[in-house]
Amino acid sequence: MKVLIVIGLALASVTSGAQTTNFNQIQHVETALNHLTVFELGEPIITAVIADHDAFQIQRQDDKVFLMPLQPGISTNLFIWTPTRQLSYEIDAAGDATKMNVTIRNVPPTQHGPGQSLGNPAPSDQEIQKIASLVLTQTLLGTKDISHEARKPPVDCVSVELVQVYRGKDRLYIRYSITNLTNSPFRVTTPDISQPLPTQQPISMLSLRDHQLSPQTFSAFKAKQGSSVPVVSAESQQRDLAPGQKTTGVISVHGSENNPPQLYQLNFGADQNHPVTVAAVL
Repeated sequence: MKVLIVIGLALASVTSGAQTTNFNQIQHVETALNHLTVFELGEPIITAVIADHDAFQIQRQDDKVFLMPLQPGISTNLFIWTPTRQLSYEIDAAGDATKMNVTIRNVPPTQHGPGQSLGNPAPSDQEIQKIASLVLTQTLLGTKDISHEARKPPVDCVSVELVQVYRGKDRLYIRYSITNLTNSPFRVTTPDISQPLPTQQPISMLSLRDHQLSPQTFSAFKAKQGSSVPVVSAESQQRDLAPGQKTTGVISVHGSENNPPQLYQLNFGADQNHPVTVAAVL
C-alpha cells in the first residue's frame, strides 16, 4: 500500500558567517520514487528547507539530509544552512532509479584536500532504514481510514471506494480503489470534483467526517450544485481496466486539517449503465 506524508521544516535563523550561493554553484540532483538521496555535508546542519514540501519528504540528522520524492513529474529547489555555508540544490523530477544520485557529498573545503578524508563515511544501510522507518511511521499516524455504509455488493458497474484520507498543511490527499465489474473495458481518468451545497442536514456533518455516503444518504441532503474543486494531482496505478480488474489511485486537492467537514462529490465519468460517482464528507 502506498502512503503519503507531508512534513514541513521551519526556517531557523542563519549565522552571520554563512556564505551566499550564486546561480552558477547550484547543483542538479537526480531522484527516484521510493528511494532516498542522502546529502552528506561533513558539519552540523542548522536548517534544511525545500520549496515544495508536498512533493518531497525531507529529514535531517547530524551532518546528513535525507530526501525522498513523493510525487512524479515535480522539480523544486533545496536550501541547506550549516555554521559556515549556505548550499543550494535544484532537485529534478523523480526519474529512473538507475540514474539517481544516491549520495551527495559536499563537505567543507578543509576536509577534502589532497590526501585528506572526504568527510564522514556514507550512511549505513541501518541509518537509511531508520530514517525510512520514521517516514513510514509518521505517515501511518497521520492517515485516516474512510468509513462506509453497509450496502449490497455492487454488480454490473464500475465501483469506486474511497479508502483513506491524509490532511497536510495545505493539501487533502484521497486514496481510492476502483473495480470494473462490467463486461466492457473502462478507462480511469482524473475525476471532476465538486462541493455540493446541502439545503437540508438530516445528519450532522461532523459525525460523518471521513465517511463515504451511500446514494440514499447523499440524496437526503438535497444538495444543490456547488463549486468545482481543482485537482492538484492525480495518479492511478493502472489506467485501463479490463472486466474484473481493480486498481488504486491518489488524488490531491487544496485543503487543510483545520477545515470543517465538507461534502465532496467525485465524478469518474460513466460506464455503459451508470454514472461513476461517489460522495463523501471529508
